[in-house]
Parts: sequence; structure tokens; C-alpha cells
Amino acid sequence: MAARIAESPEWIAPEPRAAFLSDDAIDILSFSADALDDGHASALVTLVEIRGGAARAIGAQMAVRDDGLYCGFVSGGCTEAAVAADAVIALKKGMDRNLRLGEGSPFFDIVLPCGGGITLAIHVLRDGAVLRRTLTALRRRSPVRLRYHPGTQALSFEPGEGASGWEDDTFVRAYRPKPRLVLAGTPMEAGAVARIATASGYEVVTIERGQAPSPDQLDADTAVALFFHDIDRELPLFDAALASSVFYIGALGSRRTHAKRCEALRGRGHGEDDLARIKAPIGIFDKARDANALALSVVADIAETYLQAARASALPLHRVRRCAYRDPTRITGRTTMAERRYGEAAPKTEITIAGADWYGRQIERERHDKTLFSDLDMSEAQTLGAVFQECTFRRARFNASTHQASAFVNCTFVSCKFFDSRFTECKLVGSLFDACDFDQMQVSGGDWSFTGLPGAVLGRAVFKGTRLREADLTGAFCKRGSIRDADLSGAWLHAADFTACDLRGSDLSAIDPANVHLKDAIITIDQTIVIAEALGLDVRMT
Repeated sequence: MAARIAESPEWIAPEPRAAFLSDDAIDILSFSADALDDGHASALVTLVEIRGGAARAIGAQMAVRDDGLYCGFVSGGCTEAAVAADAVIALKKGMDRNLRLGEGSPFFDIVLPCGGGITLAIHVLRDGAVLRRTLTALRRRSPVRLRYHPGTQALSFEPGEGASGWEDDTFVRAYRPKPRLVLAGTPMEAGAVARIATASGYEVVTIERGQAPSPDQLDADTAVALFFHDIDRELPLFDAALASSVFYIGALGSRRTHAKRCEALRGRGHGEDDLARIKAPIGIFDKARDANALALSVVADIAETYLQAARASALPLHRVRRCAYRDPTRITGRTTMAERRYGEAAPKTEITIAGADWYGRQIERERHDKTLFSDLDMSEAQTLGAVFQECTFRRARFNASTHQASAFVNCTFVSCKFFDSRFTECKLVGSLFDACDFDQMQVSGGDWSFTGLPGAVLGRAVFKGTRLREADLTGAFCKRGSIRDADLSGAWLHAADFTACDLRGSDLSAIDPANVHLKDAIITIDQTIVIAEALGLDVRMT
């Protein structure tokens, strides 16, 4: 980092140093509030813009004191000291400021490992009351938001849920309570899970034998994991969990045991939608043979589910409403993506299939209508001419699967994995993909028009000769991927990242070069002319 020259002989900026290492929101806000109470000036640094890739999500924060002590992260740890030094100068001047690092930054000596760029808002705190209100709400397990007003350099408190990001000329930082894990069952398994969950930052509540969790212990930021070897003992706990809004319910046992469990729960009045919420066998991999392996599997599964749920809830409403179905009256009998995503007119589910094992199965010309597939494993399966109409897939695995001339029409995919899958001449018109993994997926031909892929991480996915007319690729990340000879006419591409992506032969008429990342993209001369004309440049061939 370049050396700084003191602004006056009387003042030399203190050298920044980390007070402690944490990226927990409560720790960061508490550090700032305590600093103000102790007579220190304090600044809150927030990640408000990402250009390309970044180590942290929008809304990541640091807290910095006037003596150079700081906590929190806005990157991977390589820039935090430099950020703290800039925040100390802001505190000295008593004025907010913005700091750009990485791509597009004037500081060429500070390079982000991810190769992207970030913008940070450094806010000099004038009053700790707003932080104390936020901390009180979070400790009461209530979601809250802090709204930053750059024009007036003020911070205001708002109760309720929301997404972190810009709203007009203000930036909103949304906070949720610390995730909680409610455990019950045999001491060996439950104890191992409790130790790893505590080390991972979860609030752990252990339910003693014969007891049941209270309703206030089961909120939307809570997971429930049961480790009994007796179905009868777990049924009252399932009654409580299924009546709540917890984001995860898992139970120990084989698929055969789970089938018996489902029959017992049906006898207690629980429907198929309730049963589809239960993850069994619990964890990210089956047949863990010891308590520690089981604990790693369970906590990883809960963490992934919580992250996917947080991403889904943080998807701004306006991004989905500005999707392919801008005029739903054009296509009769179809609901808008916003309606299906937010449940305003959700398609009716007539059949539920939970935990099915279709690994390596050959599926020829089968038809499924309005079916809910929960935790389906279709890895290495093959479909030929199959039709899935208005189906919902939750946490399904399509890894290394092959699909030929099949149709997934008006379907919804939530937290599904498509790693190294192949779709050849398939029809996915009108389907919505939410928080799915598409790395190394290969698509040849077919019709993906009107699909919803907002914010999708396409990784090294390949689309060849595919129709993507009026698809929603808002904010999609396709760095080093390939979308060749594709029809992108009318597609929504705002803030999409096509860095180093092969776009040769694709229709780029829908691209706004000012709002799409095209650095190092591979394009033809004709496509270059289209982009230049979109920028208002006078192009002359010589």
C-alpha cells in the first residue's frame, strides 16, 4: 500500500489493527456502539457496490474506531487495513466518504484477488442510539433494516424484513437474527452436532427428553434436527416443528424408516406439503457411520439451506417483476413469474414425491403435471421425450444427468444442482430457477425463452444455439462461460456479468453496454459494431 503523508505535523494517522476477527453483524454493530459509549469516534463501512466478482456479499460491513482498531470484513482480509486507514481519515474530518477498490479504482496498488471491484460507503456515526435499537431487535430475534442516506449522511432504523441494496438514493442494510439450531435426541449424535454448530456461530438449544420446544423458540431463522432411534419419541417434536415457520427440519434414519415416520405423521393429520419439509436421511451425505461425520454432514446441510433461503428472501421484488412476463396477457393461461415466486397465484400441486432416488434411471416419455419433487436425486439419469408441466423441484440433484428432447414447462427449480448436466433440444419455456448451481452445464439447442434466471451463477455453463428470447438474466454471472449462436432478443440483461464469456454469434441487440460487464468477452466484428452503436458511437468500416 502506498505511504500516506500526514495532513499536518500535529496529526499522524494511527496504524490500523484488528481488534478481533468476526464477520457477525451483532459483533460489528456492538463494537461501534461500545466505541461511541467509551468516547471514541466510530465509522461503519458498508459494501454498497460490486463490479465483477467479490469475496463478500452486498451489505458486508466493518466498524472502525478513531484509534485504528477495527473489526469485520468487506473483502477477503487483504484490504481491510487499507479501508480502516481511510475510515480513520474520514473520522478525523468528520465527513462521510466513498472508497473504490479493485477494478475502476484509482488505487492501482490495491488489487482484489477475485479480480473485480467494490465500492464502500464510510459513514461517520453521530449517534449510537440507532445501533442500540438494532441490536435490541436482533437479540429479540426480530429482523430489522438500517437505511443509509448519503445526501444527509444519516442512518435510520426500520423494523421488518428486506433485502440489502440500493433503494432510489438510499442504501438499505437488512439484518436477520443469529441462526438457531434446536436439537433433540441421543446425547452422542446431538452432542457432536451441538459442538460443531456452536463453533460455526449458531445459537444452540437442546431439548431435554420428554419436553417440546416452545413456539417462541421456533422462528424463521431456526433449524430443527432430531436424532432419535424411536419414531414415537420424535412425533410430538415434529408436531411443533411442522406447525412453525422453521427453515429446516431434519431427522435421523434410513429412507425405510422415514417412510414409516411419514405414515405415522399422516395419522396425526399432517399433509404431503408438511412431509415434504422434512429432510430424511438428515445431512448432505447418507450413511455417516460416526457421530463426528454425521455432525459435519448435518451442520453443512443446515448452513447451505439457510444460505439458499437467505438468498431467495433477499431477491428484490422489482427484479423479479421486471422479468420475461412483462405482459402476462400475451400468453393466456400462464401466471407471471412474480406470482409464482411470491405465492400470489402459485400453481396447484396435486402430487408430492419426497426423497425419490432416480439415480441413473432412464425416463422415457413419462409425463408429470403439477408435481412437487422434494430432495429428488436424478444424478446421472437420462430423460428422453419426458414432459414435466408446472412442477416444482426443491433441492433436487441433476448432476451429470442427460436430457434429450424433454420439456420442463412453467416449472420452478429451487436450490437445485445441475453440475455437468446436459440438455439437448429441450424445452424449458417459462421456468424459474432460484438459487441453483449451473456450473459446467451444457445446453445445445432447445427453447429456454421466458425463463427466469435472475442473479444466476452460471459458472462455466455452455449454451449453444439456444433460444433465450425474453429470458430474465438480470444480474446473472457467466464469467468464462459460453453463450454462442443464442437468440437473446428481448432478454433482460441488466447488470449481467459476461466477463471473458464467449458470445460469438449470439444476438446482442438487448445488451446495454453501460450496464453489462463485457470485459475480455469474445465477440465478432459485427457484434462489436452492435455494441458500439448502442453506445452512440459513429462506426465506420475502412
